[in-house]
Amino acid sequence: MIADEVFYFYKKAIPHKICDEIISYGNSLIKEKAAIGNLDPNKAKTVRPLKKTEKEKHYKIRKSKIAWIKDPWVYREIQPYIYKANSDAKWNFQLHGFEAIQFTQYAKNEHYDYHVDTFFGCGDQTRKLSMTVNLSNPNDYQGGDLYFKYLQRHNHVLIEHTAEELREKGTVCVFPSYEAHKVTPVTKGVRHSLVLWSTGKEFK
Repeated sequence: MIADEVFYFYKKAIPHKICDEIISYGNSLIKEKAAIGNLDPNKAKTVRPLKKTEKEKHYKIRKSKIAWIKDPWVYREIQPYIYKANSDAKWNFQLHGFEAIQFTQYAKNEHYDYHVDTFFGCGDQTRKLSMTVNLSNPNDYQGGDLYFKYLQRHNHVLIEHTAEELREKGTVCVFPSYEAHKVTPVTKGVRHSLVLWSTGKEFK
């Protein structure tokens, strides 16, 4: 199903059993605090430890824990939906590769404010389509909703929009990486998700 050509989703596309297996596997990996740009709260990945004000800025924008998955069996379960959405939504972007899969855990008060996934000057590695898979049962957490902010095509009104179906376990959501989106703060429980980016040559 498509919403104003901004995002396309497949409700409950990934079987619950597979979602549970991915959560179990993701939780077995070493997680790190999520970073934004060149702000990284992980001392091992910074030239110097972040100052208090820098950490406050970082956590105001993004707070969660992540791990990276490169296992072929996980790609096999989710990767086809990027190609399917690219065709179904008629974006028809030229796609040439994929990045590592990000396993994300949002606990209470964790979130990610509005941002876009793509960057300029990345050549053949420009992010073109983003995909997120909700792995958690909607009854296991509160908050943690995926929202989009965009200009409506027909009346040029800036709106924020989500879909209740995006909370369903196993739902796959695909969208152009230049679309602004956020995950609202989790107020109870834990939300687990996957994120995958498909890349290609720069937009022209």
